[in-house]
Amino acid sequence: MDMIEDDLTRWIKSKRDSSILYAAFGSIGIIRPNRMKSLLEGLAIFLLQTSDASILLAFLNANHDTYVRVLNEISNNDHRRILSNTDRVRVENGFIPQKWILEQSAVGLFISHCGMGSLVEGLYFEKPILCLPLHTDQFVNAIAVDQSKIGKSLFVPPSPFESFLNPHDFHDYKFSTDSVIMAVSSMWMNSTYKQAARIMSLEMRHAGGLKRAAEEIELFVNLKGDRDRYQGGNGRLEVEKYIKVLYLK
Repeated sequence: MDMIEDDLTRWIKSKRDSSILYAAFGSIGIIRPNRMKSLLEGLAIFLLQTSDASILLAFLNANHDTYVRVLNEISNNDHRRILSNTDRVRVENGFIPQKWILEQSAVGLFISHCGMGSLVEGLYFEKPILCLPLHTDQFVNAIAVDQSKIGKSLFVPPSPFESFLNPHDFHDYKFSTDSVIMAVSSMWMNSTYKQAARIMSLEMRHAGGLKRAAEEIELFVNLKGDRDRYQGGNGRLEVEKYIKVLYLK
């Protein structure tokens, strides 16, 4: 991946390994003010507690406007001061080279909306992920990240009964400043999450990439969707039958 030498890349390259928390939320999803406030307050406290950490925040359009408004409304002077420290916190309003950023050893943790593109990019480059889902598939992806132990999620799924009563809870969920602090602090420099992300990356690279994916799709189409022979039960017996035929020949 090509790197353009500019203030952003120089800032990243000036940081030591695993010292940057990188947060990016795409160009479509909207971060509501209450979530932005909890996120910023939690990150501010984390920075005050972790002297060698830095944060790169990437926002677009309305989310950047919300960030500026919420930052100006923070009443705690220490929190507002640390978030305004350009050596510790860098804020980008616009598109940035995400894959190049995730590839850098200076990035130790990725906060993401967990859309499939960002999720795959983060895991490919072995970054543990803290999920802040905003819409559609991001909620399911966040649940998968949490259950796979490759990260955590600020979204806690409601019970089936609660979902039945209010099916929009997924989009209306809230999280607190404390939950941000606990999630980030528990993942920061945690070898368990790093190892889980590393193994996932190895599996992804071993899987064969786009060419292998295309081959699998073509096979599935040619089989007319029937892959029973690759499953247990009758499928296993079918495989055993072919093995016996080959052996007898």
